[in-house]
Amino acid sequence: MSTELLVMLDEAKRGVFSHPKGELVLPIRRKVWNKFGEYGAKDAGKVIQTIGLRRRAELDILCVKHVMNIWNSERPNDNRLIEILKMIDDYFNSNIGKDALRHIKNNFWTDCEEMLYENESSMACYVGFATIGAVCTSYLDKSLVSDHIDSRVLDDELDPFSWDASYYAAIAYAGGASTEENSSIDKRREFWLWYLNEAVPKAYEAYKD
Repeated sequence: MSTELLVMLDEAKRGVFSHPKGELVLPIRRKVWNKFGEYGAKDAGKVIQTIGLRRRAELDILCVKHVMNIWNSERPNDNRLIEILKMIDDYFNSNIGKDALRHIKNNFWTDCEEMLYENESSMACYVGFATIGAVCTSYLDKSLVSDHIDSRVLDDELDPFSWDASYYAAIAYAGGASTEENSSIDKRREFWLWYLNEAVPKAYEAYKD
């Protein structure tokens, strides 16, 4: 990793420690994503695969895998997360097109919403939403860094449909969003420190410039 990214990660860790709810805020996460490399420009409706895109997708996938035990605990016979991650791999290997990912995103989002309505204390649905975030990154390459979104905006200011994989994974890991009384600040901080210490370096190093 570059010296600049390492310095940024150190600053981000200090931010997580100092944040009253153990949060790694979106503006800082966006800066990290930006350091991963060039974004995939669209060509005839298809996002061109760049090193930056592959790193950002890998980072989201790592987040999903980190909380997959929560899904498996609540839904032991539901193998859809593994199947969806396999679809992402197939997409990057040109075995399926973006329409297949868009279809699974739309259908699975509806399923996860129904899970939440049926059981508001379910954390598995947030793991599902995180998986959808990984799908979106794979074929859209992070809508959250688009010019129309203010670089200072926080997660809570966005529609939940716009939240990214890491934020949803943090909700699942902490047992709820930072606005919920029963969520764990310590667990949220633990997740974001894992994200900065392990996930970001691993995703970055997975694809060489």
